[in-house]
Amino acid sequence: MSPRRQSSIPISSTNSNHSNSDKKTKRLSNEVRLSAYGCTDVGVVRTNNEDNFLLSDLATGAQIAGEEINNQKISKRGTLLVISDGMGGAQAGEVASAMAVAAVRSELLKSVASRPVEEQFIKAVQRANYLIWKESQDNSSKSGMGATLTAVLIRDNKAYIAEVGDSRAYLIRGESILQVTIDQSLVELLILAGELSREEAEHAPIKNVILQAMGTQQEVKVALTGVDLRRSDYLLLCSDGLSNKVTEAEMLKFTLKASSMEMACKQLIELAKRRGGEDNITVIIGQFDGDGLAPQLQDTHFENSVHSIVSFYPTPDEDSQAPESRTQPLSDPMLG
Repeated sequence: MSPRRQSSIPISSTNSNHSNSDKKTKRLSNEVRLSAYGCTDVGVVRTNNEDNFLLSDLATGAQIAGEEINNQKISKRGTLLVISDGMGGAQAGEVASAMAVAAVRSELLKSVASRPVEEQFIKAVQRANYLIWKESQDNSSKSGMGATLTAVLIRDNKAYIAEVGDSRAYLIRGESILQVTIDQSLVELLILAGELSREEAEHAPIKNVILQAMGTQQEVKVALTGVDLRRSDYLLLCSDGLSNKVTEAEMLKFTLKASSMEMACKQLIELAKRRGGEDNITVIIGQFDGDGLAPQLQDTHFENSVHSIVSFYPTPDEDSQAPESRTQPLSDPMLG
């Protein structure tokens, strides 16, 4: 509490009034607020949009009306941002991505609040995966459908980012941008193995081959990352319809320079469409504020704020041979 704020609190002759003022000040100092906007576009080539996204306040269980969150206080249960890129052709990809975003939300609403947030989130994504897989098994017209998933659960001053597939999340702080998620793709696997450079990967014919997706197998391994948020941080979520066409530097520029997050989202989508727009394109941008967040500092590094909780790729203390379910490529030609 700053000296100026202290001096503005009237001195009361009763202890109860003073206590109430202290509680109010403390409550305000813990606030974290979010403003966000999301939009999706079919692109230039395709006739059907298999992407889906969701903004949801988990305190009420209500999906945000429309596409925008306006300076919303983060509740104890949190706020959820999700994007999903469907695959499977016809209507199946659209069904899978719609199920993915809705099921994660539904499962979080049913989760036991006393359990660790990391456990709640991973189990919600795993359950959503099972529901999509079960639907594909029970309905022959949806056989083989699947979807990527990148979901952000914001609670208190932290964002938890769950990933399956290759949709992405970026953290923007100050004038820098960092890709928080790691693509679960064949080219990323080859890059990590030192067999392919980043530059070579940009033009590799296997660029769209991913290692897992929601609903393609009965079980899925969820990568989970924690981000300690700071005031004025942005999170940008996108499907590969954007990341394949727009550079990180351009994402940073449009997010910081646009007059609003709505304008930034729409300008980024239009840029991707001008460069071909062969895929569906989905973007969510959110910005954080409030006294519950530490201020941004010039010497603050991303590495101090981003923590891998569960990695998709084997770590040194894990078995060097990943299970087949983690590494079987998905190369459906209709992959979004």
